[in-house]
Amino acid sequence: MSHGDVLPWTGILKWCLALTVPAVLIAAVIGFFVAGVPGLVSTLASAGVVVLFFAISLVVGHFVGHLAPKALLGAFALTYLIKVIGFGAFLLVPTDPSWFSRTWATVGAVLALIVWQGTEMYRFSQLRLRVFDDPQAPTTTRKEGS
Repeated sequence: MSHGDVLPWTGILKWCLALTVPAVLIAAVIGFFVAGVPGLVSTLASAGVVVLFFAISLVVGHFVGHLAPKALLGAFALTYLIKVIGFGAFLLVPTDPSWFSRTWATVGAVLALIVWQGTEMYRFSQLRLRVFDDPQAPTTTRKEGS
């Protein structure tokens, strides 16, 4: 891929944000009316973590795609590993029940996950990326009988 080619990762990022943020904001408002400030804050915090970690992959894809396109798959695998470790680390953070609602944290995280991943998969499925180079046809021909 040459520098003149447009990489799709920032476009996918914009679409994911454009659909996920409004959905999470609606859920946060509902969480506020149902559970008060803990519902609002928990929804926004958990969804924010999900959005942050998913956005990391697309940003890495954008920069690695420009610098070393053949390293893109490895970069995605590495960011996946980092995200799994990061998500695990967030599970160890103690919560304060005065501002945290497990129910609304789950709603925020699952909603962000579903909207983001659904959008990302749809937008990615619309791309036509060449993953492998076409093999070169052999330039020499064999004589018959040899």
